[in-house]
Amino acid sequence: MIDIFADYLKELPASRQKRIIAIVHEFIKSQPDAEMSLKYKMPTFEIGPNWASVGNQKHYISIYFCNEKIIENIKEKYPKISTGKGCVRIKDNQEIPIEDLVESFNKALHFK
Repeated sequence: MIDIFADYLKELPASRQKRIIAIVHEFIKSQPDAEMSLKYKMPTFEIGPNWASVGNQKHYISIYFCNEKIIENIKEKYPKISTGKGCVRIKDNQEIPIEDLVESFNKALHFK
């Protein structure tokens, strides 16, 4: 899996690589038993039916969660960060709210 993730990173601009590596590192650290794969051409973490993904988009990084309820705290706490139905979009000029993303990540992988 590391090789596939390394190949994925090679395709990204250096600034995005650093940001995505930081997010993925924290996700792995918080849920070391999660299965990591590339689904929909982006790093995806799964425990049972639950999942979260980190994707590179043209103007931002997207973090997708298996349920929209999971990101309610991020929507409230960071109104300037764009969100969608179950996803958080972080532009290059925005600080990554890593602690809150990890909290949402943990909720996503253990969602019932």
